[in-house]
Amino acid sequence: MLHAVDPAGQALWRGAGTELTPAGEQDLCPTDEESREDLVNAASTVAGTGSGVEPLGAG
Repeated sequence: MLHAVDPAGQALWRGAGTELTPAGEQDLCPTDEESREDLVNAASTVAGTGSGVEPLGAG
């Protein structure tokens, strides 16, 4: 599962919010439709793989 969650999580992390740099704030949000779709797909992958995980002690 790590092979699916890790790249999707990294893409999600890199594609949302702002980053503070010495030059100021940099917006990390997607600026075109293809980038938005990539971000939505990454979020769906993270959410979808998480739904199959059983909490510790639940089994």
